[in-house]
Amino acid sequence: MLYEQLFMLNYTQLNWYVYDHLVTNSLNQKALLDQFY
Repeated sequence: MLYEQLFMLNYTQLNWYVYDHLVTNSLNQKALLDQFY
């Protein structure tokens, strides 16, 4: 049970990290595009 909780916690944190990273990258790309166009 403890291992499952740790796994789920890490999995959730990883998902948030990836999601945040993707959103930040897409916002940065949009900002770059807005500068050029």
